Amino acid sequence: GLGIRNNGIQRTFSVVVRFSNAYSGSGDLLGVDPEKLGLWSRNFNDVSVDIPSKSEEIVPILFNTAAFSDVPGGDYVFNICVFDSDSALPCTIEAYRSSSGAFYGGAIHQVTVRMV
Repeated sequence: GLGIRNNGIQRTFSVVVRFSNAYSGSGDLLGVDPEKLGLWSRNFNDVSVDIPSKSEEIVPILFNTAAFSDVPGGDYVFNICVFDSDSALPCTIEAYRSSSGAFYGGAIHQVTVRMV
């Protein structure tokens, strides 16, 4: 899961999970359908989390890869973004590079799912 610590006043955070890219063992990009991979994450719909002041919350991020055993072996990278509130920014490396201050903690997180 992803831990979010709120050191300020009570507020709502948005957590967004988006497929980024897939890479073969040699580092080449794999051509895969991002819409299909979006189904891997049960949390793929944006999640809002209300966190009281001086508290923290753990948001579970679960991947269900059993239904997608037909994808090529490789590393499947997902971006995980936390925003201070609803954001119009996409959860992408490009958006982070241009507007890192909009991302909570000034960071974008990633998780890699390795399919063999």
